[in-house]
Amino acid sequence: MNRINMFFLWALLALVFVGCEKIKSYPEVPRVEYDAYKVSLSPDILQPELLNYDVTFKFRVEDGNGDIGLGQGDTLGVFAPKSKYYFNLFVALYRKVNGVYVKDANATGWNWRLSDKMIRTGGNKTLIADVEKTNTLLPDDFTAVDTVRFEFYVVDRALNSSDTIHTDDIPFRVQTDGYVKKTGN
Repeated sequence: MNRINMFFLWALLALVFVGCEKIKSYPEVPRVEYDAYKVSLSPDILQPELLNYDVTFKFRVEDGNGDIGLGQGDTLGVFAPKSKYYFNLFVALYRKVNGVYVKDANATGWNWRLSDKMIRTGGNKTLIADVEKTNTLLPDDFTAVDTVRFEFYVVDRALNSSDTIHTDDIPFRVQTDGYVKKTGN
């Protein structure tokens, strides 16, 4: 081989090694991180003169093997409609009463099915996604309290649960122009 060919061969090998960045690995247990919330007002369907509070919260989910998400056909076994794992995003409403948060046992319908469109294919299965979910609070929901928060966690297809985390305090009677970023660390 002449010197020019040898030079190009070494240059090509150097580019291959420099260009191959190691893939960062994440745990297979999902991790969630709260980001922000937004409050908007919408007329009540049955009583348009009353306003509902639409509370949207944003969070990031990371999963090392990317197996978060359920499809329309995932309705058998542990994912059956009456099963706990029919949903994979679990949300609870807490009301601030006399300075202490109390879980609202009557609040139902807060859980969600995150779509299987999030499932990763290919060599790198790591999933990092920003998720937004909106819950509507009716006027009756805030007659006795003026502040709420949501606690939530996600479960992947292997039934690994993330930590349970919560939003910041969400005061009622406040409409935000945009997202209110999380406070603290």
